Amino acid sequence: MSETLTLRPARRGEARVAARLMQIAADGMADYTWSTLAEPGDDLLDVGEQRLARIGAPMSFENATFAELDGMISGMMLGFPVPDGDVPVAGPDADPVLAPLMELEQPNSFYICALAVFEKRRGIGIGSVLLRAAERMAASQGFDTMSLIVFEQNVGALKLYQRAGYEEVARRPLTPHPLLRFTGDALLVAKRLESARIAA
Repeated sequence: MSETLTLRPARRGEARVAARLMQIAADGMADYTWSTLAEPGDDLLDVGEQRLARIGAPMSFENATFAELDGMISGMMLGFPVPDGDVPVAGPDADPVLAPLMELEQPNSFYICALAVFEKRRGIGIGSVLLRAAERMAASQGFDTMSLIVFEQNVGALKLYQRAGYEEVARRPLTPHPLLRFTGDALLVAKRLESARIAA
C-alpha cells in the first residue's frame, strides 16, 4: 500500500460520515432500524447521523475508528464489548426483521457492529487493518472473543472474516424486507484471540 494509512477515533462532528459507513456495512439493516425511528418525511441518513452523534450509547461515534488514506476517511470499524447479561432477548413481540440479529448476539465478546470501506478504497487491505485494530482493542479491554454478524450472501465480507480466522457459530433466517440488500441467513461468526497474534 503506497498511500499512508492511519487509524484514529471518530469525532462527534463526523457522525454523518459514520452513519454513511454504517449504511454500507449493514446492507440495509441500519436503514431499516432508522426507518422505525423516523418521522414521516425524515431522511434516513439524517436519523442515522443523530443516532451516531449520541454520547454514551453503544451505537455511537465514540465506539467508531476511522481509517484514513492520505488524510481522507476511507473506512470505519464500530465495535464495543457485550458483557454477560447484555444481550437483548427477542421475545414474541420482537420486530421480525430485527429479531434474527438479536438472537445471534454473543455475550462476553467484543462485538464488531460495523466494518465498512468506501467502494473506491476497497481491495488494498483496509478492512483487514481495521479488523486487526478491533482485535487489539478487544484484548486491551480484557476480551478474548470477537463476534460479528454477517449476511451469508455478502460473499466478500464473509471471505474477509473467514480468512481472518472467524468461524460460524450460529445462523438465523432473515425476514425479507425491501430495505435489506440480501435474503437467506444471517451468520454469527466468532474468533478466539491469542495474545501473541494480536500484539503486533
